[in-house]
Amino acid sequence: MIRLALSARGYAPDRIPEVAALAKDAGVTELEVPLLQGGCEEARDTRDVLHREGVSAPVCAVGLSLSGDKLEEVGNALERSLSCAEILGAGVVNLYCCACPGTEPADARKTVVEAARSRMDSAQRRNIVLTLENELSPAPSVAESVDGWLGVARSVCSPHFGLTLDLANFVASGQTHVFDRLESVWPLLAHVHFKDIAPYCDETARADPGQQVFQGRDGRFLAVPLGAGIVENGSVVRRLLALPYRGRLTLESFFDAASLKHAITCVRQFLLRPVLD
Repeated sequence: MIRLALSARGYAPDRIPEVAALAKDAGVTELEVPLLQGGCEEARDTRDVLHREGVSAPVCAVGLSLSGDKLEEVGNALERSLSCAEILGAGVVNLYCCACPGTEPADARKTVVEAARSRMDSAQRRNIVLTLENELSPAPSVAESVDGWLGVARSVCSPHFGLTLDLANFVASGQTHVFDRLESVWPLLAHVHFKDIAPYCDETARADPGQQVFQGRDGRFLAVPLGAGIVENGSVVRRLLALPYRGRLTLESFFDAASLKHAITCVRQFLLRPVLD
């Protein structure tokens, strides 16, 4: 059974109740929540807020800046993340990682691999899967290429380490050939993000100054309501389901309640449609 969650990543902790209320009003009771700097105490506070709001957090997200000489530090950060995820009752910890200034992405990937390997016993005890997302970042991303992203998961080589596929991020980074490789990718997938984007337009950006902007490989993109952009979310997700992918789907929505309801309706529709030939 596919479970649908709404991402609260990018929102301050004091806005979690607002996001939870939006999700519940749209018929979704699961969130992806950020793990910030407050550690276990903050995780307990977030858990209590979620319980009061009647939602759960099966996915946590944590950002890491990596260099080749911070292996112990990164390993400790992963351990804290696993501890916080356990408090929240999460089964997935989604990592979005970039290389520190002066660090080559290949060296940063090596750090992720070695740190993750050192925490697989801990992840197994807690029944949690660590995942690496193909994140867009102003700094060089650890998963800036499809091969680099896949290579990390294959090198860790554990059922408790997998991948988060963000469809729009690969579109913005010009890596759409990943969609031709889904058959080889899907066994490593534990989580899928979807949102929609469109090429940057000054007029659109001026009309909504708060609209989220993404820096892609060949230019900038704007977040737009699901179905209004250039990402073929429906066809790709339906192909994954046919393989069969049975992990989690998380919607990243940066808009108001009406847009969120529309997005969730779209998601449910394309989950129910047959796979196109």
